[in-house]
Amino acid sequence: MTMVTLLLMQAATLAAPVDFDLRRLPPREGCARATGDEIVVCASPDDSPRHRLPPLAVREQEPLLPRAEFGIVGEIRGAVENEAVELPGGVVSNRIMLWMKVPF
Repeated sequence: MTMVTLLLMQAATLAAPVDFDLRRLPPREGCARATGDEIVVCASPDDSPRHRLPPLAVREQEPLLPRAEFGIVGEIRGAVENEAVELPGGVVSNRIMLWMKVPF
């Protein structure tokens, strides 16, 4: 009985595919007509920002952990940091950085 209920619920959520084709829309005034498989996108000549998204506000984040910094000898200090960089192909390279600071 549970399996039948689940199948009926799944069948009820299926929707007909949406038939959406940009080639059937009428061209805007002043835009060239598309030929073949082309899609023409027209911009406003006034270059107004009415349709542009505003830039996101930059938020400074405090680190989750304190900086791993330590004294070595005298005024020489050492630090350890890590970073992750995405390489081409979606591979993530995790790195460890060792720093040594000598004041002069």
